[in-house]
Formats: sequence, structure tokens, C-alpha cells
Amino acid sequence: WLKSRDSKRYPVGNFFCRQCHASGGPEKLAMLLATAKGEYKPAVRRSFPKSVLIPTTKVEPVPPAIKDENYLNIVRCAQRCLTHSTHRMQAQIFLRSRGITLETALKHGLGYIERNNPYKPLRAKEYEPRLPVGLLIPSYRDGELRSIKVRAMDGDENNNSGNYAKYRELADCPAMPYILKANSNGNTPLLIVESELDAILLEQFGGSLFNYIGLGSASAKADAGVADMIDRARRVIFLPDYDDAGYAAYERWKTQFPKLELAELPLGKDPGEALLAGVDLKAWL
Repeated sequence: WLKSRDSKRYPVGNFFCRQCHASGGPEKLAMLLATAKGEYKPAVRRSFPKSVLIPTTKVEPVPPAIKDENYLNIVRCAQRCLTHSTHRMQAQIFLRSRGITLETALKHGLGYIERNNPYKPLRAKEYEPRLPVGLLIPSYRDGELRSIKVRAMDGDENNNSGNYAKYRELADCPAMPYILKANSNGNTPLLIVESELDAILLEQFGGSLFNYIGLGSASAKADAGVADMIDRARRVIFLPDYDDAGYAAYERWKTQFPKLELAELPLGKDPGEALLAGVDLKAWL
């Protein structure tokens, strides 16, 4: 067990196995222990303190509903722009490139923010003097708006460089998992993916076979609403992006919620890429 130079990622250290060459933090080690043959477990457990093998986790509170009329108006305007603005085709072409139909986008309240929409009278972020141009993704819980994220699309220096991430929440909006309840039955199987747009895409093909959660990022944490859905669902399938961050997220969530099952796509990094590569997502689901 080593003191890691990456203290943010591995605050209590990381490990490296000289025999199988596995490496990582406590979540990875906990997963290996859970899947290892019994003869190896006692020796490994004697080597590490319990606090390392079982990292503490917590469930975040669900953010409060957004009541600010300015934010609600941004959502309404963006939803109208998706079908009526002069530049709506930019957003619709982007959606088609992700396999999402306009009907599906409207069903889930997606919108489009055009160029030069000012923040005023909103409180602007220090480094972001205007609303980002792109696809608006509202996050609802219990029918109330809780957060607003934008997938920047214009690709200019004010949207996709430095502090300007491709996906970002508007000022004062929390980062939170995105929930799609396609089936009102509480024990419906649950499918967890990284991106909100991937959750929407899979719901388009899978319908009420599942309920869906888009984490928003690989580093997302569970909140009380997500934890309740996981607890109620008879099966919970975790489909990570096919990269290191995606599998690290699976390890972390599996440690917190042992009932999770890992799923992998036959092609592509994520459901959008799999669809473009010819995977029949409906049959796969």
C-alpha cells in the first residue's frame, strides 16, 4: 500500500500487485476482494486496515426546487427555440448525431440556447459572461426543476476551452444525477449510465423496460433520490463509459451499492457511439 502522489484521487493511498499488475485506490481493492477466490482474502485483509478497504461514502441531499422565474424562463425559451428558432437545425442535427429524435427531445424537455443570450438579470459566473450556446438539459425531481445543464455546441473560445467545459451547469445550479422514470413500478430494473443524453437515448429504445439514471459525470455522487431508486429496484445495471474514469466510477458505486451489476456494450465507448457503430440498442437492452 503506497502513499500516492495523486492525493486528490487517492487520499489514503493506492496499491499495486506485483503478480497480477492490478492497481488503483480503495474502491478497486474492495472490488477485487469481493471477486477474489476465498484463499486470497484472509491474507489481503490482514495487510490493510479496515478503513482503507471500506472507504466511507455518503448520500447527498436532493437539491431544492428552482423557483427563480428567470431560470424557469430560460428553460421555457430554450424549449421553444428547439423547434422555432432560426438556428434550431444546429441543435436538431446534433441530436440526430447522438441518435436522439426530436420527438424524444421534446418529450424530455430539452431545449436550445441561441448565441448572445445574456445572463442579466441572472448572476453571471465570474468566467462566463453569457449563457453558453448549446443544448439545454433540465433536471427534474418530483415534477420540479432542480438543475439546468448546457451541452455547449458552438465550439468557440467562450464555450469549450479553459474553464469552459463542454458540459456545465448554469450559475447556482447543482451538479446532480439525472433521473428518467419510465415505469412507475418501484421495483423496475434500473439502468445507470454516465451521460444524461445517453440515458435519454436508451429510454428512447428501452422505454418502460427500465428506469434510467444519467450520472452527469464519472465523479458524480448518489443523492437520496438515487439511493432510494437503487434500493427499490429488483436489479440495478451499471453501464460505464469504456474508459478508466468509467470503470473507476463503477468500482466506487459498487462499493457503496453492492447489488450493482456491470454491463458492457459490444462496440463503442458509450451508447451513442455504439448506435453509430451499428449496435441494435433495442435488442441489446
